[in-house]
Amino acid sequence: MMPMVASAGLMSCGGPDQNPCGICDLFKLINVAIETVLKVFIPLAATLVVVYAGFKMMINQGDPDIAKKCKSIMLAVAIGLVVVFASYAIVGMILNSMGVVEYGGSGTVNPLDWEPKCDDSAN
Repeated sequence: MMPMVASAGLMSCGGPDQNPCGICDLFKLINVAIETVLKVFIPLAATLVVVYAGFKMMINQGDPDIAKKCKSIMLAVAIGLVVVFASYAIVGMILNSMGVVEYGGSGTVNPLDWEPKCDDSAN
């Protein structure tokens, strides 16, 4: 499966004139997939749900039950975003303290910007 993923251009290994893929490359691919979900799909879904709840609140014509339900939807989205990003940051900090990952090259310790630390000789 790894050569198929490498040939699709998702990884920088396994292709012609490249090093063979190793387990660390699989971890890097999984990390890229998780970061894509966290940075693209979750904010997009949260935005769409908040827009839906806001639209529903606007057209409810003063029904307090629907307004209360829409507010609870918006609160649930906010709590969900905090839980998702906080859990990702906590996992990153735990893995960093174990020496398994390292923070990205932004020059600052951003708990949402980490990647697996690989020994290139082990690949």
